[in-house]
Amino acid sequence: MTSNWKIKPSSKRKEYIEEIMKGLNICKPLALALGAKGVKNVGEGIRLLNPKDIPYADITQMTDVKKSFEIIDVAIENKQKICIYGDYDADGITSTTILMKSLSALGADVSYYIPDRVEEGYGLNIGAVKKIAEKGYTLIITCDNGIASTEEIALANSLGLKVIVYDHHMPHINEEGKQILPMAAAVVDAKSDTCNYPFAYMCAGGLCYRLMKAYYKHRNIPFELNDELLVFAAIATQCDMVEILDENRRLLYEGLEKINTKVTNKGLKKLIEITSAAGTEDNPKEIGDYQLGFIIGPCINAAGRLESAKMAVELFLCDDENKVEQYARDLFQTNNERKLITRKNTDEAIEAVEQSDLINDRVLVLYDETIHESVAGLVAARLKEKFYRPTIVLTKCEEGAKGSARSIEGYDIFKALSENAPLFKKFGGHPMAAGMTLPLENVDKLRLCLNEQCTLTSDELTKKYTVVGLLTPEEITMQSANEMTLLKPYGKENEKPLFGMLNVKLDSISFMGSEGRYMRLRLCTGFPKGIQAVAFDGYEKMEKLLSSCGYTMEKRENMDVYADIIFTLDINRYTDKNGILREAPQLTIKDFRPAIKRRY
Repeated sequence: MTSNWKIKPSSKRKEYIEEIMKGLNICKPLALALGAKGVKNVGEGIRLLNPKDIPYADITQMTDVKKSFEIIDVAIENKQKICIYGDYDADGITSTTILMKSLSALGADVSYYIPDRVEEGYGLNIGAVKKIAEKGYTLIITCDNGIASTEEIALANSLGLKVIVYDHHMPHINEEGKQILPMAAAVVDAKSDTCNYPFAYMCAGGLCYRLMKAYYKHRNIPFELNDELLVFAAIATQCDMVEILDENRRLLYEGLEKINTKVTNKGLKKLIEITSAAGTEDNPKEIGDYQLGFIIGPCINAAGRLESAKMAVELFLCDDENKVEQYARDLFQTNNERKLITRKNTDEAIEAVEQSDLINDRVLVLYDETIHESVAGLVAARLKEKFYRPTIVLTKCEEGAKGSARSIEGYDIFKALSENAPLFKKFGGHPMAAGMTLPLENVDKLRLCLNEQCTLTSDELTKKYTVVGLLTPEEITMQSANEMTLLKPYGKENEKPLFGMLNVKLDSISFMGSEGRYMRLRLCTGFPKGIQAVAFDGYEKMEKLLSSCGYTMEKRENMDVYADIIFTLDINRYTDKNGILREAPQLTIKDFRPAIKRRY
């Protein structure tokens, strides 16, 4: 796949880059990264590097928050039955946990309901609402869903149930372009046009944590669950791919501080232990955004994908040591099974695209009834990365076809689906991701409509890398690598900065990973040991580069290969042959291209 590099010219920013370096006493890489974020003076740099100082707006000023608190007050005081209606992903599971623990600690008669991914699908459904009413509940609180459930909430109202919606998704839009909001007793959603809250990017877990903290204050009760539930809000914030800016950045930063000092939730503590997310006793590691997003989060998500999301909720609500152990091990094993299914389905999906006329489409719509419904979103994400196209992956279900979409920058997938709403039985989501159900006969129509309506140009369908600046080998130091950690936590809209280095000699190459497709390289830079680098993608591209220089893809030393590279500046922590823990700067190569030879 081709790519475009956009290297920001440091000459235009030279004056304030030097001012930032001097004023903050930092190395060039961090100064370039700050400059790329719009920082032009020392004061702005100090604010960006101190996320704990980011202010929270008053959550009670969100539309219907106070109304929702009053409804919950009445339910608790009158011992009415409350049902938390969650979702089966990490955000839905953690927000359900937050509400369950917060309300039950106040003596509320509260239970939860999470729909089955395969049997019921996302969000409120008619059958579930009827079951909840039959069991004598009087209040439903939705979390991570509800904003699009107009019909289901109307039914709940007719059955004498009150509904509070705590959601963060986009409401549906009518033909006049206006939002359609459910007739719930209270609707709390920052993306609603009726809400004037200044930050619209919270996930459900973050929202529910902030709401419960405010609710305890509303009742003049100390929020003793704060440290425990802040960690769940942080997990949700990282895993739900919301923007790691402003309030979200502070919440995630503080949540990571807590998870690295003391985890009070028995279930989460056991899951961290079993997954080795914090390393081992002999080799402890700090839990960061990566561990939340790629180790802990997938285990939580796996419950709702292959088994029942209740497994994860029960893990976090349980105090019984034996049950906690079993729940955590079950989650870990389920996630391992999920990995195998995802890999198989992804490989087959890539082959299906490459061997059909789908390869020519600007929007990929792939239907394959052999794909496991629970991993359709993961497969769509892999295809999007592989082909850099907005991608919808559909599989067979009782109602016809069901699946998930993942998009690229510049293409609002939710808007695209909304413009073709008559084709669907049900859909919802964000500009970058969505889920949908539609009749089988509409799958080809959907593919045709989306591609006819698509205005993406070939340039927009080319993966782009924005490089914050060029570095020399002398600027790659342990100090500069350590300083880059000040920008953490990373995530959407706060990605790791990319740097560039031109005309680098690739001196040696070796291979690692279960399939031997990850690469470890030594860059010859004039220093005795050179600079160590790793690359987790680009095997075929490297094969072409080496072949053009007369080499094959095997372990090699003393090569004569030159390349331009773009990379993140990281730290490699390892134990040497004497058992001593060492640290060294390491480049993680994201892309490369042939370069004109020049020796350092």
